[in-house]
Amino acid sequence: MQESIAEVLIGKIRDRMSTLRVGSPLDKSIDIGAIVARVQLDRIQRLVDQGVAEGATCWQPRTVLPAKGLFFPPTLLSNVHPTSIVAQQEIFGPVLASMTFRTPNEAVELANTRSTA
Repeated sequence: MQESIAEVLIGKIRDRMSTLRVGSPLDKSIDIGAIVARVQLDRIQRLVDQGVAEGATCWQPRTVLPAKGLFFPPTLLSNVHPTSIVAQQEIFGPVLASMTFRTPNEAVELANTRSTA
């Protein structure tokens, strides 16, 4: 996201994430369903942990996850470095990794870093 609007946009993303409902995908009022397998849930957690270890800031809304099933809370990783694992690999979970750029050329460079890694 463009650096000059990052703070406002991150606030809006947090507000929206705070309203997301986690639960059974059979319930039409649910926004985020279950993770398909324990191995995938563990992979999501491992990637988020590694992203934080690499300098990302992790934010999750206060969400009550269902006791039965495999669920991961909506997660925002900000201040992600372009070479971080969460910028380079698809997470396949309810995780948004964000980074900022200042100029259009810098945005293109970020996109090229992602596609060549």
